[in-house]
Amino acid sequence: MAGNIITDGYTRDAFIAGVERQHGPLRFKFRPMLPEETETFCRPAFLQAPPKQSIAMMAAALKQHVVSWDEDAEITVDNLRRVPWKLLQRLFNVVAGFDPSDPLPEGVGEGEDWQRLLEARGSGRTPGAVGAEADEKN
Repeated sequence: MAGNIITDGYTRDAFIAGVERQHGPLRFKFRPMLPEETETFCRPAFLQAPPKQSIAMMAAALKQHVVSWDEDAEITVDNLRRVPWKLLQRLFNVVAGFDPSDPLPEGVGEGEDWQRLLEARGSGRTPGAVGAEADEKN
């Protein structure tokens, strides 16, 4: 992602910390929702839908945007519907852009920024340009 433009195919690493007695931690990679996709979930039709329908809509949207996760299960609408409510809500809010991810644990995504700085320094390009090229390959 160059700057604030969400480019096609761009993915982010993310993490949701576990909450004792509610759910465990979740590491995942996702493609951010575009504003018009997020806006759909702010409309009265979604907000006033019966719970089964609104959860099905959230799970379907997440299925399209969550690229991978550290669960021992496939990313399917049915599996997403079975994620504990607080975790599902947080996962959706991160993917939709309502909330930021929790800080990544050590070792996840580590070194990418330094690698980009070093590569930019040696090539005369900006770190943002190096990152944009890497994201295009992503």
